[in-house]
Amino acid sequence: MNCGISFYGPRLWRYISLMLLSNLAFAADKLPSVSMAVSDTIAPYFLDERHGIQYELVQNILHSAELRLERLVLAPNYRSLRLLSQAEVDCFINAQSGLNGMYYSQPYHSFHNVIAVRADSGLNINAVEDLNGLSVAGFQDAKQFLGTDFLHFTQENPRYMEVPNQLSQVNMLLHGRVDAIVIEAGILSWYWNEIAKKSLHESPQFTIFPIFSPI
Repeated sequence: MNCGISFYGPRLWRYISLMLLSNLAFAADKLPSVSMAVSDTIAPYFLDERHGIQYELVQNILHSAELRLERLVLAPNYRSLRLLSQAEVDCFINAQSGLNGMYYSQPYHSFHNVIAVRADSGLNINAVEDLNGLSVAGFQDAKQFLGTDFLHFTQENPRYMEVPNQLSQVNMLLHGRVDAIVIEAGILSWYWNEIAKKSLHESPQFTIFPIFSPI
């Protein structure tokens, strides 16, 4: 999913981006501040309230627009959207497209969502239809991001679920509780490596199938 920054105004981008409300107060003696909400389980893009690949990007973009990031709230997507709609934060990063009353910025980063399976499963996923009959765990709102074919799959497959916590997704795959997960490639690698560091045993390997286009 792509992300970007802009203020309340015409929608500039129809995919996933950073959304802003127009309730920023400007002060002459300091840079105007911005508060943001973002998913709490998308390391390494946001590691905590002050670190991560996207955190650095957002800071630099805001600084170039003479703004400063004052507060970052890590929360599940549903809560992040509620915080934005109630004006408790100024923007929500990585939201789905088409939300009423919200305005979308230009992109500043792209993601590549993939299907991941355990390497010892023998599964081969070349298209969405290859997921039929499998137990699949997607990230929260995945069905809104990944195209019509995937949306139809989620509606027709009773073994599909969405998990707010992406570390939980990885653990579900690792321990064989699902056949496959839908996850962003960088997030998968980060959490799988973190699990491997803490494990006393060698972790199984995973195989990824990049059946979705980067967004």
